Amino acid sequence: MHRIRQVSLVLITITLVVGCAVPVVGQEPSFVYVSFAFQSKKAAKVFNTEQDQQEAEKKIGRELAQRCKTKFRYWQFVADEPDKYPKLMFWLAAKDDVYRIASTLVPGKNEPDDERWHADIFGPGDLVNSGDPTAETWPQEIVKAFEIKVLPLNSEAIRKALREQAPLGSLIAPVVTPPPTKVDDAQAVLPLNWDKYSMLGTSDFSIFSKWKKDGKERGLVILHSTGTGLPQKYPGNPTFSGITVQYRIWEHTKDKQSIEQVLQQLGEITPFAFYLEQEDPGGLVLVADSPH
Repeated sequence: MHRIRQVSLVLITITLVVGCAVPVVGQEPSFVYVSFAFQSKKAAKVFNTEQDQQEAEKKIGRELAQRCKTKFRYWQFVADEPDKYPKLMFWLAAKDDVYRIASTLVPGKNEPDDERWHADIFGPGDLVNSGDPTAETWPQEIVKAFEIKVLPLNSEAIRKALREQAPLGSLIAPVVTPPPTKVDDAQAVLPLNWDKYSMLGTSDFSIFSKWKKDGKERGLVILHSTGTGLPQKYPGNPTFSGITVQYRIWEHTKDKQSIEQVLQQLGEITPFAFYLEQEDPGGLVLVADSPH
C-alpha cells in the first residue's frame, strides 16, 4: 500500500478536533518535528555526561530544522517534541571506520522508524590527521555535512516523503455548503495565505476525509484537487485570501471516480488533512499577475 495512505488513528483524531475551529489568520503549514541523535557509541563517548550529549543533540536538531525550513519551504520545521508527529529523524551511525548520517520520516505514532536515507560523511582515513571531532566540534561538523552531503544526495527523496506523509494543514473551507449542485462549485479554500504561498496556486493537493453515510463509517476518502491559480477570501474570515482548489477525483478503497459522479457524497465527508500532491512549477509564473 502506498505510504500516503498510512494515516494513523492518532492523526485522524487530532486533526478532526482541530478542524472544528475556524482560523482567524492564514494558517501556517503543520509542524514537522526534527530530531538528531548520536547512535554511534564511538562518537557519543566524547561527551562527559549523558546530559551533555542530549544538549548537543537538541542543539543539532534545532540547526537541522532551520536548514530544512530553507530547503523544503512549504513545511514548518521545528525542534522535536515528545509524542508529536510527523517526525523527521536524523542520527549519526558508524561502521567500519565510516561515519554516516541516516534519516527517516515517521508520519505517526507506532509507525516504523527504519532508515530510509543516508549519506557517508567521513570515510576510512578521513580523520587520520585531524582525529575524530570533539564534543565541541561535532555539532558544527554534523550541520556542515548535512548541507554539503546529506541534502544534495537525499533532498528529492525527502521532499517526496514530505509530500506524501507530512500534511500541510488540517482545515479547509468548502466554497459552497456541501453538497454542491454543480462541478464548478466543487471547490474549497485552503487556509494557506496567498501572499506567502501563491507559488502553490496551481499545484495538486490531496484532501484526506472521513466518510460517514447513513450513520456508518465508510472509511478514508481522498479528494485529488488542483489549484485554480486564483486566491479567494477564506469563508467566515475575509481578512486573508487562501488557495482555491477544484476537486477533480474522488478516491475510496483505490476506486477512483470523477468528481461529477459523486457531488452528493461531498456532503457526507469530513476533511481532516491536506497534502501537497505535486508542485506545479508554473505556479511561480502566476504570482506576479495574480489579484489579491
